[in-house]
Amino acid sequence: MNTICIIDDHKLFSNGLELMLGSGPVAATCLAFDDPDVFIKALATGSVAPDLFIIDYYIPGSHGPDLIRQVREQEPESRIMIVSASINPVDQKLAMEAGADLFMSKSVDPSCLVEAVTALLAGEVPASAQTANGALSKKFDLTPRQLETLLLVSKGFSNKEIAGFLDVSPETVKSHLKDIFLRFGVANRMEAIDMARNNGLV
Repeated sequence: MNTICIIDDHKLFSNGLELMLGSGPVAATCLAFDDPDVFIKALATGSVAPDLFIIDYYIPGSHGPDLIRQVREQEPESRIMIVSASINPVDQKLAMEAGADLFMSKSVDPSCLVEAVTALLAGEVPASAQTANGALSKKFDLTPRQLETLLLVSKGFSNKEIAGFLDVSPETVKSHLKDIFLRFGVANRMEAIDMARNNGLV
């Protein structure tokens, strides 16, 4: 039987995961931690060595990428799945660079989460799994680059600055913004930022 370790400070969510993954098609043994320090100590002593880690990206007292790197160093063969309320594409990028195998939103349908867990335990990465910003970006038909542009606009950067960050021309940034305005049905940057915030995109 597979073993899954859940690291999440929201006990209601982690308890729900335990119930869902402890039976049905997965039927795994689940261990849950709500304190990252306690988890790290258990990991360091070798008392935690599951097949899959499910980690919340934002846990008080912990930095997501650092926690992922610590897990990857201790358990290089285990799979790491981030399940987060964040839909920030930068969070997803940093998590994947730190060693995560998958980044999913807590808002996905439970069946998608079970599908993803099943695939990861089988040594696969589910191509159909919804990533953190997947469902909402699909709603507005935004590309990953448009999402990055939108995030940088929300931080107050100018077109020239955004062009430098993304290594594109200012005209390309203008084109992305034009498409975003069209998809959002707005007329300017401030309206686009408001729309993005109201829908949890930034």
